[in-house]
Amino acid sequence: MKAGVETEAAVQQKLGLGCCGVVLLALTLGGCSTEAGRQAQQPEATQQAWEQFKACAQRVIDKPEYAALQVHTVNLDTMQPTTAQLTDETFPSEQDAQLFAARFARHHPHDPAH
Repeated sequence: MKAGVETEAAVQQKLGLGCCGVVLLALTLGGCSTEAGRQAQQPEATQQAWEQFKACAQRVIDKPEYAALQVHTVNLDTMQPTTAQLTDETFPSEQDAQLFAARFARHHPHDPAH
């Protein structure tokens, strides 16, 4: 046997593991990798849900009846307001406020308030 190389039996003896201990260790490590796999999938599922939401919201935002609100709508890809939006100090007209409320209701059809 080469120096520095230990047999499986020697490692088991040092760790105090019998055959069942090795199997238990393997199952435990297998469970960890499964959990790690689930955690790795969560960001992917979150991203998919976000993409679905954006597609749905964009269909409502792009409707011609809401065109006047485009300049006040945050970019869904960046979720950041534009410089023009940040520096706009005007108040919405009553018509724009009603239009925004209608668009909001269309975005949230299951909202109990509507």
